[in-house]
Amino acid sequence: MKTVTPYILLIGAALGMGAAYRMRQRPEPEPAAPPSATEQVRETPTEPEKDEPLVVVRKTAPPPPKPIEPPEPAEIRGKAPAKEAAPQQSTPKAVQRRPRPAPNYWEIAARRFSQKQDMLNREQNPDRRLALIQSMSANVRIDTPSTIDWAMGLEDPEERRVALEAINKNALVGIGARIHMDETGVPRIMDTTVLSAIDSTGMTQPGDYIVGIENGEGEPTYFKGQSMQNIVQQLRGQAGTEVNLIMERVETDDSSKSVVFNVPVQRSMIVVQPPF
Repeated sequence: MKTVTPYILLIGAALGMGAAYRMRQRPEPEPAAPPSATEQVRETPTEPEKDEPLVVVRKTAPPPPKPIEPPEPAEIRGKAPAKEAAPQQSTPKAVQRRPRPAPNYWEIAARRFSQKQDMLNREQNPDRRLALIQSMSANVRIDTPSTIDWAMGLEDPEERRVALEAINKNALVGIGARIHMDETGVPRIMDTTVLSAIDSTGMTQPGDYIVGIENGEGEPTYFKGQSMQNIVQQLRGQAGTEVNLIMERVETDDSSKSVVFNVPVQRSMIVVQPPF
């Protein structure tokens, strides 16, 4: 046993040296690279310390982009909206035309009468023709001579009779004088109409004042202070009736002198003619 021991020691020493030699010949392992930021985020501590709270760091996605809001209306901001520039177009020069004069009352009435005449020429129904003739007879207040000539030119006797009766009904009846109110407040004769009833007396002239009228008993009614509408209504009446006028004529050489006189006038149809 004493002789074996030294050999065992020698073998163990040789084995130890060989192992040491092999260990020197192996390449040393390269140091591991430090973990990246992404890997550090993914790692979590396996066991947190007791004094520190558990914190889990997670990689979050970037926030979504904010939606683009529409611009605030200009009315809310207090600014006028920007006007888009209109495409420039070449506009033709406007042709200057002379304005037509507006048609007067007489021209419009003559045009309407002509239109009704065309309707009468096309109408075949007897009742409708008579109704149209009565409507056309009202033109006697606008153009008396031409309306009477039209009525007398109707071929059918019944239609002619209806037209003349309608003319007598629609015609204006009075003394045949055009009057106006001056600063005195009394109506004054401007002129007289064709076939004037007051002109046929030979007692009046333009410029005379119609002071009032007298009734059958001689009681006067004075026109001063009355409206023109009331005065005209009293001067007009049925054809053939008589009205007694109170007239006043002022002397031209001396306005302080005047003559008052009465003129009896028999009312008749007032002949109206257009000024053309």
